[in-house]
Amino acid sequence: MSHHLVAAEHLRYRYPDGTLALDDVSFTIRHGEAVGIIGENGAGKSTLINHLNGYFLPETGRILIGHQAVDKRSRPEIRRRVGVVFQNPDDQIFLSKVYDDVAFGPRNLGLAEDKVAALVQSALELLSAWELRDRPSHNLSDGQKRAVAIAGVLAMEPDVLVMDEPTSNLDPRNRRYLIGFLNGFLHSKIIVSHDLDFIWETCARTLVLREGKLVADGRTKEILVEKALLESCGLELPLRLQGGT
Repeated sequence: MSHHLVAAEHLRYRYPDGTLALDDVSFTIRHGEAVGIIGENGAGKSTLINHLNGYFLPETGRILIGHQAVDKRSRPEIRRRVGVVFQNPDDQIFLSKVYDDVAFGPRNLGLAEDKVAALVQSALELLSAWELRDRPSHNLSDGQKRAVAIAGVLAMEPDVLVMDEPTSNLDPRNRRYLIGFLNGFLHSKIIVSHDLDFIWETCARTLVLREGKLVADGRTKEILVEKALLESCGLELPLRLQGGT
């Protein structure tokens, strides 16, 4: 399914203050892959995912979604196909009732209300959150807000799901539930996280960024045992591997 392909080709991006955030980054992610992106703060992770649906546009190089380059003209279509769940759910939840918040995207596409209702119910049920539909959005726990933010993205039926620090502020129960959900989600997934145990459990492949460069790309369970590589990138072994260290 070529429309699920995500590719970066010699991607370079510099912030207005002159900081080089991404430096000649290239990779290809194919349909159904679950890919983690790791690196210390400032390595370029969030900058990279902000290119995937056109929040940022490259200085040089390009991002392809299904062989379509991300640019000013393609952004509206790209944003329908690449759903991004931000680190802070409050950045995405802004309507007073959960149902209306999840329905916002489909309604904005001009879909008939019966289609909107079906998408909202399907998305919330997938996250075991249908019972939240009539709740005030501001009166939710962190885990519930995370579920609603994900549901709002899923209701748009994206080809690619991108998540930035999805375990932030989650309790162990909701973290386990999120792992189960992601492992059952069959489309492409790109997950940025400092939680390397979470990456271990949800992503078969991992990209490692250091100072804006892609320094490793391989099988997660080979990358995350490389102590020297991780330490060179300001990271530590997953907790599950630290018992004998």
